[in-house]
Amino acid sequence: MKTTILIASLLCGMMTTAVQAQTAQSDVSYTRGFTLDSVDARVAESWFWELCGELAKGVACRVREVVSGNPRMLQVDAPDVVHAAFARRLAERDVGRVSHSLQLLLVEASKDGSGIDKSIPAEATKALQDVREFLPFSGFRLLDSGWMTSSGRGQLQLSGKDGRVYLAGIAFSQELRLEGTVLAVSPLSIRSIPTNDATPEGDPRYREVMSSNLTLSVGETVVVGTSRLNGGDRALIVLLTARD
Repeated sequence: MKTTILIASLLCGMMTTAVQAQTAQSDVSYTRGFTLDSVDARVAESWFWELCGELAKGVACRVREVVSGNPRMLQVDAPDVVHAAFARRLAERDVGRVSHSLQLLLVEASKDGSGIDKSIPAEATKALQDVREFLPFSGFRLLDSGWMTSSGRGQLQLSGKDGRVYLAGIAFSQELRLEGTVLAVSPLSIRSIPTNDATPEGDPRYREVMSSNLTLSVGETVVVGTSRLNGGDRALIVLLTARD
């Protein structure tokens, strides 16, 4: 009988200790780092504070550090229940690399032309109209266009006037920011290349025409930039469209 009472007492003590340990653990903030792929740090912080408000139950939460670079990381202090919920939120919404279709348009602008070429797509026409008053050109003619589908980077070859050939290199990533989902293009570069296929890439005849970093939404068309030709009477205009 005494043995039975002793065993019961020991089991009760063990259960009490376990409950106390679990309670103590839920009342303590721990430091943990979370890798951010496609989500902006400001968005991740807003999720973290939302979950702290719901789950921390008065236990202090803290954003300790935002580490930039590759990979980016958010280091936070919180109880385990918040860490677990935050990890689930990131797994659901930090989607990483996603494929998108990108269209590049090469347009020639001239001072002696008139109007916008009807072969230019409607979205690109609108983008040109939005910037037309800031450009010293009256005519816009489509030279070439091309599509690429990628989750991060790719190249397109476009044909210009008088047999010129241009090589476009694009690197981008999808990012979830406070203002919504955007494609961050960094960079988009255009080079004029020799028509002789045997010319190595280090040849000085590979001339950079333009390089730009920009963001755009899926379904949006933006003017990437312009490059003057023939002493300024003409220019190349590059437009970029993003699709799912």
